[in-house]
Amino acid sequence: MSAKPPKKKAKGPQQRGKTRPPPPAYRQEDILKAIEDLENYKMSIRAVGRKYNIPEATLRHKLSGYHSMDGKRGPKPLLSNAEEEILVNYIKGACRRAHPVTKKNVLSAVERILQEEAEHGYERKRPPSFTGNTPKQKWWTLFLKRHPTLSSRTPGALTSARKNVSVRKIKEWFTNAHDYFSEINALDALQDPARNFNIDESGFCLSPIHGKVVVPKGEKHVFEETSIHHKQNLIVLGCICADGSLPPPMIIYPRKRMSANIVEKSPVGYEFTVGKSEKGYITYETLFEYLCNSFHDWLNAHNVKRPVIVWTDWHETRNNYFLAKTLNELNIILYGLPPNTTHFLQPLDVSVFGPLKKEWTKAVKLWEQHHHDEVLTQINFAEVLLPVYYSHVTPDKIKAGFDKCGLLPFNPERPDYSKLQAAAAQKEHYSTIFEGVNQGGFKEIGTHLKRNSNQRSFTSDNHNRKEGTLQFHRINV
Repeated sequence: MSAKPPKKKAKGPQQRGKTRPPPPAYRQEDILKAIEDLENYKMSIRAVGRKYNIPEATLRHKLSGYHSMDGKRGPKPLLSNAEEEILVNYIKGACRRAHPVTKKNVLSAVERILQEEAEHGYERKRPPSFTGNTPKQKWWTLFLKRHPTLSSRTPGALTSARKNVSVRKIKEWFTNAHDYFSEINALDALQDPARNFNIDESGFCLSPIHGKVVVPKGEKHVFEETSIHHKQNLIVLGCICADGSLPPPMIIYPRKRMSANIVEKSPVGYEFTVGKSEKGYITYETLFEYLCNSFHDWLNAHNVKRPVIVWTDWHETRNNYFLAKTLNELNIILYGLPPNTTHFLQPLDVSVFGPLKKEWTKAVKLWEQHHHDEVLTQINFAEVLLPVYYSHVTPDKIKAGFDKCGLLPFNPERPDYSKLQAAAAQKEHYSTIFEGVNQGGFKEIGTHLKRNSNQRSFTSDNHNRKEGTLQFHRINV
């Protein structure tokens, strides 16, 4: 009896689903050379494919037009070449303006692009490297691979205690800034006082310390009655122009919803912008509202030639793709000052905020003397601040600040470099008013308010460049 043939063994788990060999490696240049050989030398597709290690099907698709000549292998990227080029220009431009962006900034920009498209009824097919609208690490890796001119680097810690801020580096910043404005044909703006601005935030205490008091000799315990809000600060975003003019400031209230009482208590005849955020700190949304709506409207109302330059210190709120995109459309250049130098390179810090806060303390004390049964709160904050702000932020102080900082005239020899050594033991260059800043979501928005002293009415000049903008329409108060 003949022996039975051995049974074939069933495929084990290691034999199933074997990894396919990698596709042939070829470059875009190989495709172009292969097409040239097919057209000029009448070679067969098989021979050309073997010569350049390109699959025959790929060559046939290229010749028939089924695939474009500049197409790449693999799935099509989510963003088009033009959209990715805009992102690349945003990254490079932010770095040139001394506001380098992070990986988080770029991914947030892509996420927001997709969210806005979804809101308008357009949905792109998401690749596996996405979770909802959020790109994952694979997309980021491939994005950097598609754009080899970019690289992800870790910046050094920026603290004023470090002695890496030198006169040489600051003068290099002046040189780089001059070169940048020369490249974008904006040197005329750099030399024009009416087109140079500075913005910065500062906190104003609702119950500031008034200094020493006079008491009977021998009194051991001296107390002063204060408001329950004595530890609360409100953030004010100031803006000044090198020609001495004064755009309206923004007052940022720690609120989710704006109270009508704040509007009613605002002083007659003073122009300002009302902002709100959950914790009262400046956010991307409040900065967007101020620069792209209120400040832009002020420029138009005063016929200021574009582009204009806005000098600012470094903060994460400045690093946003949509803010940069909108400012570029409005011809507003937001340029960062060197880190750890705002105490002698930022005009608002050099000549405005110090004297203003002394006058603010005096004004609060005077207000308290005339309002014995009241306390200063968020409701009547603007009523006290704005008269002090507009009367003591004078053209002479503004011009002196820009001159001392070397920003106008633009002169790297003008700043007081002796302050570098004096600041060696200070805190980080980040202002304490930014601690706990809320960066989550598009929740906060401000409204530009004007109060006409004759009609006693409020109107909103908001252009609704951002969806969800809060508007007040209070007529005949």
